[in-house]
Amino acid sequence: MTSGYLNLVFSLRQNLYVLYYRVVIVSSMAHTSGKMNWEDIHYQKNPGSYETFRSYGQSKLANVLHAKELS
Repeated sequence: MTSGYLNLVFSLRQNLYVLYYRVVIVSSMAHTSGKMNWEDIHYQKNPGSYETFRSYGQSKLANVLHAKELS
């Protein structure tokens, strides 16, 4: 499952390059403590497993991985 903005960026990718636009992805140093939980990316399979700071770190790591994929 991918999010809306990810689908949007990938669908517009060729047009963005032709028009010399840039995609700005914002992250923070919280990505250094983030770990991707690929088996339960949205913390929905295990009730009570959601933790605010763990989720934030994972989201910032996902932003870094997205930027790496686009580069």
